[in-house]
Amino acid sequence: MSWHQQRDPTRPTFSFLFYDAPHGYDFPADFTPKYQPMLDEINYLKLNNETDPTPFFNRYKTSVRYVDSLVAKVAEELKQSGEFDNTLIVVTGDHGQEMNDNQLNFWGHNSNFTDPQIHVPFAMIGPGIDAKQVDTGKQLTSHQDVTPTLMKHYLGVTSDPASYAIGHDLLATNPGQDWVLSSNYSGYALVTDDTILEVGAGGQYQYMDNTNRPLENASPDFAQMEKALEQISRFR
Repeated sequence: MSWHQQRDPTRPTFSFLFYDAPHGYDFPADFTPKYQPMLDEINYLKLNNETDPTPFFNRYKTSVRYVDSLVAKVAEELKQSGEFDNTLIVVTGDHGQEMNDNQLNFWGHNSNFTDPQIHVPFAMIGPGIDAKQVDTGKQLTSHQDVTPTLMKHYLGVTSDPASYAIGHDLLATNPGQDWVLSSNYSGYALVTDDTILEVGAGGQYQYMDNTNRPLENASPDFAQMEKALEQISRFR
């Protein structure tokens, strides 16, 4: 807030705000309202496949609500300064948090590539954005699409997005694709609506359904795999 109030209003500005509260399921002790019933602390060693996820989930939702209140203050600052209508705001997250959604005793993140762990909120608000403009249907989009969208529509870049990014323009007609890449610390996955092809650091792979259960009598789409490998190596 102080930075924004002291900025040079004649120059364009950029800011990146990272809210870490949901990552640690944390919020100030005096923050209200809270979702109840709620765990007092998160101890993964006490969680198992029979654990009721509701108190865990309520603590997570409370931490997200706290972040929402902070984002609201930023939006209000932009309105008070007269910059709201001239500012592009992107709100998203780097990963989801699983609450044993698929009954395989997975909690938190970075343990699989199912929807609860890789689906994130994504909101884009500002000049040139029509709430009805973007309709991906059943197509998939990813964070990789943010750069080409900003470069083309807001930063004056006229080059083909494929020359500098592997994402797609989110404001184009049918902006998504049938599969996306997602990664963790040591590997990656090719994800579709129904399947997950997880590839480890050594090249070994598992082919699973979207609940992380093995597909015993099915083979991956090797044409998609070839395209994924091309994307991964394009800018090396």
